[in-house]
Amino acid sequence: MMDVEEMASPREEEGVVFDLDTYIGRYEPLSETRLQRLLFLGQSADNEELAKSAFAMAAQHLQQVGNARTYRHIYGPTPQKQQKHQHQQQVAAAPTGESGSEKRSPHGMDEDASETGKVAGKKKQMRHPSEVGIVFDSEFCMQEEQISVQQLEVLEARLASAQSRLAKDAIRTAYLALADFYKTKRGDFQEALKKLLKSLEYCHNSRQTGHVCLQVMELGMASKHYQKVRDYITKAQHTSDLVSQEDDFAGKLKAASALVTMLHERKYRDAALQFLSIPANLTTQFNSVLSAEDIVLYGTLLGLATLSRSELQTNLLNGSNFKARLELLPPLRDALYHYVRADYKSCLELLNGHMIRHDFLGLDMYLSGGSGETNGNHVDALLTMIRNKFVVQYCEPYTKVSLTTMASCFGVSTEEIESMVVDLIQQGKLPGSRIASHSQTLHTKTLTQKERHHQMARRVAQLGDKFANESHSMLLRLSCIEHNVIVASDMNQSRGRNRRGRDPLPIVLRDDHDDDDDESINSGPIDVDDDSDDMMDLSAAGGAAPFLQ
Repeated sequence: MMDVEEMASPREEEGVVFDLDTYIGRYEPLSETRLQRLLFLGQSADNEELAKSAFAMAAQHLQQVGNARTYRHIYGPTPQKQQKHQHQQQVAAAPTGESGSEKRSPHGMDEDASETGKVAGKKKQMRHPSEVGIVFDSEFCMQEEQISVQQLEVLEARLASAQSRLAKDAIRTAYLALADFYKTKRGDFQEALKKLLKSLEYCHNSRQTGHVCLQVMELGMASKHYQKVRDYITKAQHTSDLVSQEDDFAGKLKAASALVTMLHERKYRDAALQFLSIPANLTTQFNSVLSAEDIVLYGTLLGLATLSRSELQTNLLNGSNFKARLELLPPLRDALYHYVRADYKSCLELLNGHMIRHDFLGLDMYLSGGSGETNGNHVDALLTMIRNKFVVQYCEPYTKVSLTTMASCFGVSTEEIESMVVDLIQQGKLPGSRIASHSQTLHTKTLTQKERHHQMARRVAQLGDKFANESHSMLLRLSCIEHNVIVASDMNQSRGRNRRGRDPLPIVLRDDHDDDDDESINSGPIDVDDDSDDMMDLSAAGGAAPFLQ
């Protein structure tokens, strides 16, 4: 087989660079998502050099973990390939005639089939590794299959021994080892899932249960069993010890939930908010499923498609969880800034031009609907939603819009922008609008004076509520400072929990007026239920203390 390092060079084409080593290096070295992404690149990339490099790296991955079953399934000769090979041998042995006059492509495919694949576009058949010169290693398969049988016998013997001794920890460990064997050595996700679920029966604390749930989620993502992933996200969220004590664990649950919401449920707005809520300290800890760049890519695209300008400004550009992440993908950061400034043309050029041309979107396994995805191409759906949203927002302030001017603002032809507007009117997103074809003008529905008053009243009411809440919080803080009341949580001291499972806030009253008598106020910490809606009068504990909620 060809040396992987010789082939894994960046793809350069019209100034475009796709660095395969950098891209695939984001993921855990021997993880299933790394293997699936390599195989997806090999099967669907238009550039044959990139496909060849990806297939070679995937083959090296399978040989390193000893997965002969998956290697034979992917790289072995298919029945169609065997039939074509036999047919080619018969044609070569036969005299030149009708059969010998058949046209064939350079990879042995019928010319008609090749043309059909080109016409089909995205629905063309997946590329086989032999089409880009990857040779199947049958000797590796034979050797590794024998070793695999021996390893399975050893693992099953360990499980039987542990069961005979009724050692719960040993049984759980044996089931986990069998699950890892079936996943990495055999690629049998169904059997691996059975072993993981059996190991759950022998977990004796919430920490063990939580970590097994994470493994089930990773396996469910790899096998595209998203409902199973959702079930075990819910189960893992009830392991309160891990969720409250380990930030990484809670972040992994949010990342898995966001991915399932996007891929399986297609609730793009909910998925966007979940991606934006992932803690900033979750970077490479979950790269067996998602990389940090994936979180930025999915969160930004979903946010552009579904969130308002103010929400994007608050949660993405100024949000504590997401702002620093945007530096990982500068084109998306720049696209956000262009959108916030209502520079729709530059934003769309970055998304449709730079991101598509550089294959950040087109070669993503999840966004492009590849690797067994049944819900279609998310890239096309999201980019269409973003474009429609921009057109609607552009038209909102006006009662009359020139289609020619709008076309120049979006960088498309007048015919294209007219087609977009017609679609939006038919979908009800531009209600009451109509197009004057003779003047190439869009007339939008104008608000009546009464509607304007109602709209302004709602905005004033919202601003009033916001001002009242901020003022109340400010006065409460000043009152606490004036009466020497400190509200703080003691993380080091074990305390009782209130009815919602949170530590009560200790209230400490200080008297700085009498320095001679330190014991003048010795009331100690007073536990107050922070969820209570009742007001507590602390005047009896020391002076005219403020009311606290």
